Amino acid sequence: MFNKILIARTRKKFIYGIAFDIKAAYDNVWHDGVVFKLLQSGIDGKMALWISRFLQDRKAYVSWRGVSSSLFRHERGVPQGSVLSPLLCTNFMNDIYKILTKDVTCLIYADDIFILVEEDSLEMVENKMNLCVSKLETWCKEWHMDIAPQKSNIINFSARKSSSLFHINFRGCSIPWVNTVRFLGIQFSENFSFRSHIEQLKIKAIKKLNVIKALASPRWGAGASDLLRICNACIIQAIEYRARTVGMTNKKGFESLQVIQNNIIRFAFGLPRWTPIPILHKVSNEINAPLRFDKRNMAFFIKQFSDRAFTEVSSSIKTVNSIISNPVYNRLPCAAKMERYCRLSNVQLDKIIPSAVPVDFEKCLNFVMRIRDFNFQHKSDSPHIIGIMFQDFKSHLNPDQIILATDASKTESSTAIAAFNCSSKVVIKGTIHNTNSVYSAEGFAIALAVMNFVNENKKYIIFTDSMSNLMALKNLNFHSSRSSLFLARVISEALRTCVSLELIYIPAHVGLPENEWADSVAKQALTSPQICDWISPDDAVSACPEIIRQKQDEEWRNSKYYDKYKWLNEFDITKLKVPRRYEVLILRLVTRSLPVKDLLHKCRLVESPNCLHGQVPETCEHIILSCPCYETARDIFRAKIGCIPLSFDWICVLSSKDRSKIKAILAFLSATGRF
Repeated sequence: MFNKILIARTRKKFIYGIAFDIKAAYDNVWHDGVVFKLLQSGIDGKMALWISRFLQDRKAYVSWRGVSSSLFRHERGVPQGSVLSPLLCTNFMNDIYKILTKDVTCLIYADDIFILVEEDSLEMVENKMNLCVSKLETWCKEWHMDIAPQKSNIINFSARKSSSLFHINFRGCSIPWVNTVRFLGIQFSENFSFRSHIEQLKIKAIKKLNVIKALASPRWGAGASDLLRICNACIIQAIEYRARTVGMTNKKGFESLQVIQNNIIRFAFGLPRWTPIPILHKVSNEINAPLRFDKRNMAFFIKQFSDRAFTEVSSSIKTVNSIISNPVYNRLPCAAKMERYCRLSNVQLDKIIPSAVPVDFEKCLNFVMRIRDFNFQHKSDSPHIIGIMFQDFKSHLNPDQIILATDASKTESSTAIAAFNCSSKVVIKGTIHNTNSVYSAEGFAIALAVMNFVNENKKYIIFTDSMSNLMALKNLNFHSSRSSLFLARVISEALRTCVSLELIYIPAHVGLPENEWADSVAKQALTSPQICDWISPDDAVSACPEIIRQKQDEEWRNSKYYDKYKWLNEFDITKLKVPRRYEVLILRLVTRSLPVKDLLHKCRLVESPNCLHGQVPETCEHIILSCPCYETARDIFRAKIGCIPLSFDWICVLSSKDRSKIKAILAFLSATGRF
């Protein structure tokens, strides 16, 4: 929807949207219609009969304040809370796509229907909208459903505005025009700015934060880590929802989201308003809002390009990114530019291996996987016994069988795969993208062997020490890793050529020659050129948080606070096992946010920044190290920590490491009577 609107606006076309709300969709589904459409979709026999009996003759009652009504028959609708209900309702409404014209975009989720009409003239838009509404009205009448016209809306997303508002009627009632429309939790405004959505986010976030504030204050309550975890789950997740669309808002709207996150950190850690924002994010170890959106966008792009065979989203993403790469959009703080995320992740999206439909190997009679079929596959035996049993196994093999061995190797800077033909002594090796995990690399090594060696009408055996890949192949489904689905597709294509193919697990590092050869070749390949550009989307998505963390660390190192707050690099809030009051005190100490006169004067809360006992600014360092008013407490503090010359940096380093030192620091701060 976002891509469609943005492309139409850029091409100066008329694009109008109409949102329909089905009255109590789940409660009004026609039972006979559900069963009929299940039969049409290919679900028949006992399954269709079971679902029919599941829906019919249901009884319900109403309970309120301990009083229950009598039982009544539930003639319509699907059971609320049942895992089958969304599936049955979706299948019931699925034929709406078929009745509408093909040149309109229809989006359906639960009981929400959104239709986008894009045309060159306003008259064509009006005609097409009336046609869609007429067909939808006929569908509702035929399948005993109803739409609430008063809750439905029409909105003009076009960059070309029109003064005339045409009328669209549903069963004699006019559908109202609006400036904003809500779909899937996002407020789309007619000028496509998302300001109304940002405002709604702010209002909800402030309400939630005010409720959570009942759990703690700077002097009592839950710990900082727990409060931050609660706020992230309740507030930040809602802000990040649909990051790609919200990221297209203007700079002012985006900054308001960052303010919400900053307020959350200040509340959770008990830090005052004068604490610098980079310090907030460093001490809390939280990723800032722009980088959070970057992480979400990176993962979104990777997943969509992996699923490019099943969805058109990736092609529309390319079109949209060609639009927002225009300098006009450079003002947007988090515009989802594909090139930017490719640079961040060091991944070319076109090199992501595509998703595939799981292969049913049970139907492949010439393919066998042997994981626990032989005695030598039990690694609990001694290497000498395993070697003897393995040699005995090989002695019974057909001489015509071609034996292959594969392995992978990975270091911090390189990932390599190798395939070794034990019969002809041919080796194929090279590096792959370092984003790939060892699991994916071992799967790619098997794929490399299959693609390069299994190409004749012969019998093949592949030895591998990757138990995890073999188990994944044995239990393939739509939720399997993309690398496993890719390997399964490569194997299924090779099975059309070869007589038979066996994947056999052999234990690693027990002295089996084939495994040792493959392992040695894979390690040598770590310095070889790249042999293929395969990238596992699962590994690429898993690498996104670490990439964003490194980017945040880089921003911290480049900030002006890095040299002044070096102890924050080692600070760990989880090691502070003290009550809330003392936790906040330590946090204010290490962030130099204690309410001393120098800071209060900058905020215009006191007249003078100087200490009462000398004409010097009253800073955190002055109170702890040199203020004559606290010399007695300072002597006791020195004795407890066992150090005569005091250093503010050293004290901050100790504040989260040594429990006895933490108690001494807290005792000194309490003895001053200031905090």
